[in-house]
Amino acid sequence: MATESYVRFPCPQCSKQLRAPSAAAGRSAKCNKCGTALKVPPPSNPQRTQPKPSDAARRQPLTADLGDSSNPPGQPSTADQEEFPIASSDQPFADLSEAIDQAQQLVNAQTQANDAKRLTSQELLAGFTAKLPRKPVAMGYRLQLLLVGIAMAILPLAYLALVAASGFGVFYYIAVTIPGLMSHIPHGRAAIFYIVAVLAPAIAGVVTVLFLIKPLFFRIASDSRRRTLTRRGEPLLFEFVDQICEAVGAPKPTRIDVDYDVNASAQPAGGLFSVATGNMVLTIGVPLLAGLSMQQLAGVLAHEFGHFSQRIGMGATMLIRKINWWFTRVVYQRDALDEMLEDAIQESDYRIGLVLQLAQVCVVGTRGVLWCFMVASNAISCGLLRQMEYDADRYEYGLVGSETFAQTSRDLRVLGHSQAIMIGQLFELFQQGKLADDMILVGDWARQSLPATDLMQIDKEMQAEQPSLLTTHPTDIARVSKSNQANSQGIVAFQRPARDVIKHYKPLCKNVTWDFYSDKFGRRISPSALQPTEELFG
Repeated sequence: MATESYVRFPCPQCSKQLRAPSAAAGRSAKCNKCGTALKVPPPSNPQRTQPKPSDAARRQPLTADLGDSSNPPGQPSTADQEEFPIASSDQPFADLSEAIDQAQQLVNAQTQANDAKRLTSQELLAGFTAKLPRKPVAMGYRLQLLLVGIAMAILPLAYLALVAASGFGVFYYIAVTIPGLMSHIPHGRAAIFYIVAVLAPAIAGVVTVLFLIKPLFFRIASDSRRRTLTRRGEPLLFEFVDQICEAVGAPKPTRIDVDYDVNASAQPAGGLFSVATGNMVLTIGVPLLAGLSMQQLAGVLAHEFGHFSQRIGMGATMLIRKINWWFTRVVYQRDALDEMLEDAIQESDYRIGLVLQLAQVCVVGTRGVLWCFMVASNAISCGLLRQMEYDADRYEYGLVGSETFAQTSRDLRVLGHSQAIMIGQLFELFQQGKLADDMILVGDWARQSLPATDLMQIDKEMQAEQPSLLTTHPTDIARVSKSNQANSQGIVAFQRPARDVIKHYKPLCKNVTWDFYSDKFGRRISPSALQPTEELFG
């Protein structure tokens, strides 16, 4: 609620204690007891009257200031600079009650002006005037999905066959070959070398099989923290997302998460069964809220939901990406078992060390075979995945227009560049023992202060990007070209920044900043250790 300071003074005629708003200082008024004409004196020690909040108000969540965080530290926002006309100082008030009423009207006008700047549900709904037409899935596309799906399913089966063959080979060697070899042990010192030579293949084989089967059972923890928003806490965001889903014909997400990445994604909540039920989780990077417009954010989310608008395509995409990720993990993942093997080689007796080195050679050779599986998996699937990205792009530029699509493609690169600068600045502060409490604000400043040479380099890299057979996404230039050919005008129009859909924007920025520190530094950081960003960069 708004507060108002008052000046208290006695009537010179009847000594009645009078009260008037400080804003009325210097104006003519009348005592409401004796009618004596007087001037309201200037406040010498104004007292601020704070209305006591109701119990219901105390239970309401604190609302963040949605002022433009792009203003440099120390500069007032545009809301602070607005002025409202007041009555002429020589215009007398009928009495002090009238003075109070007029001052309250000014406060109400200020409040209404601030409220008018906030996004409303009515304004949001008015931006969505139509739905995108649904296009049937072509039979050729369905056939391509089927063939790629079959080919991708064969590769994991081949992997399991390799594990089974390796396991059987080791078992056969231990159960059949070793007993026969051990019956011909020579005498003397040669016996030790003979036994080591017989047992070495068994030990190497067991280690190799262990390294082959570990990806089937060991899970990798999530590499970053995410915060889940609620419909009650962020009603406009959920309404915004719901309208986009209806426009593109996609199921509405059952959960919305936020993180600190320059990215957005829509993923099934749990396995292929979630694709059939439409149980989806939307993740939005807060830097997108800071650096994009509502129009651009709508397009980015429409692209993600476009994958889900065709569930058969989303199911195939999920299967393909999981298989690709699985082979990549088998080939490149290093964990505690790899470290244990290397430590054992260095610390063991040289004879045992030779056996373990043989095991390490077998592991490397096996990973070489699996690398071939990984390359084959990518070669089979990447063409289809690129086509799926083109299909999802149709939803984006169909919703927001080809011009906005092209601008978003460039702005996302600028945001990524600004994010890298921001992370470097945060780590420099960390080395000085300082932690800024708002990484999103730092990134916003970095974006707005990018020199022209950096922007030219970003454009140059975008133009020079070359397609590859083993990439899952087309180049930005190719995507913009297809969008320009469509020459879509879009069906929605918003002029606001994307952050306007967030009710608690500033607290959200600070929360994901804390998440960033906790993830990158590997330990929990006390929120009290964070310092105001404006002071650190002031």
